[in-house]
Amino acid sequence: MQAARLFQVPAVVMVGGSDIRILAKTGRRRKVIQSVLTQANRVIAFSADLARHVADLGVPSDRVDVVYRGVDQSVFKRRDRSEARKSLGIDGNSLVLVWVGLLVDVKNPGMAIRASAKWKQLYGDRFRLVMIGDGVLKSGLERLADQLGTRQNCTFLGSIPHAQIASWFQAANLTILTSHSEGVPNVLLESIACGTPFVATDVGGVREIADRHSDRLIPAGDDAALEDAVAAKLADTNLYQREPSTNDVHVLACRITEILERT
Repeated sequence: MQAARLFQVPAVVMVGGSDIRILAKTGRRRKVIQSVLTQANRVIAFSADLARHVADLGVPSDRVDVVYRGVDQSVFKRRDRSEARKSLGIDGNSLVLVWVGLLVDVKNPGMAIRASAKWKQLYGDRFRLVMIGDGVLKSGLERLADQLGTRQNCTFLGSIPHAQIASWFQAANLTILTSHSEGVPNVLLESIACGTPFVATDVGGVREIADRHSDRLIPAGDDAALEDAVAAKLADTNLYQREPSTNDVHVLACRITEILERT
């Protein structure tokens, strides 16, 4: 904001998730964030939920634009599931759940590992949970899977090239998200683009992108709700009917360009 004033140019601030939903809750940081946002010429929020949080900090609604993130639809797109599984070496009869994110507390990955015990009880060796991402909780999660007897069902891939994540979405029966806090998660937008439904915690702007026919929302931190929602979706005969409905990155770029041009 100081640079904008120095050069006498407009300033546009983007908000994407925890910066507004968590960091701006209390204390000195809230005051600093509030100061920046109220001085900005425009604020771009990546969900309607975030826009409401921005408004709560005193920014007039006519200075806030809601823009949903786009995904690279040349990479994240529908693909024959059997073909995707063949490329990854996955058995066609497997029940595959994919979790993507940083292995940190706010993403609550332990919720998925704890639920794996129930899923193994229901589906035996057909069940597979694929955890994509790295973080400080990884070794603890691996120990937890050992303790629950699901280590052979849980695959920890760590960080992989972004384009490779598309193959896992395309091969999966379901994407799961267990976060305590989110804006509109890119991983769910990418899953949608691949035609894969999701079971996710009802936090932030997740509800804004959920399809009531294809996806399930559950309370944050409710392990039993996650177990049951996944079981219900795996029994759903319309499981693979998720319609891709996300913006392409080029649409996103054009939308942001339009906002900048009129600022």
